[in-house]
Amino acid sequence: MESLFVVLASAGWETPVILFSLLGFFGLVVLGVIFAKRHIKGLQSKDDQPIDEEKAIEEELKRVLEPIEDEKIQEEMAKAKHEKEPDADKDKPQG
Repeated sequence: MESLFVVLASAGWETPVILFSLLGFFGLVVLGVIFAKRHIKGLQSKDDQPIDEEKAIEEELKRVLEPIEDEKIQEEMAKAKHEKEPDADKDKPQG
């Protein structure tokens, strides 16, 4: 009996048992968190909801593009817009 105790004490079996116990404990914690996030409304993140692509593009363009403040450039843009509008009428078939 005493030799069995000496073998168990010197074999180093405690390290794997402690390691696997910790891995099992934290594994259960992770599974609990995953379960809670799926089934409890308050813990569900808003990022999981589907995104409207048009709205996302519009927000990204507003974030990236800067408004034109130069008056000369604004006038050129307005002229180009007015020049482009009559061309759209020519493309339509008449009849």
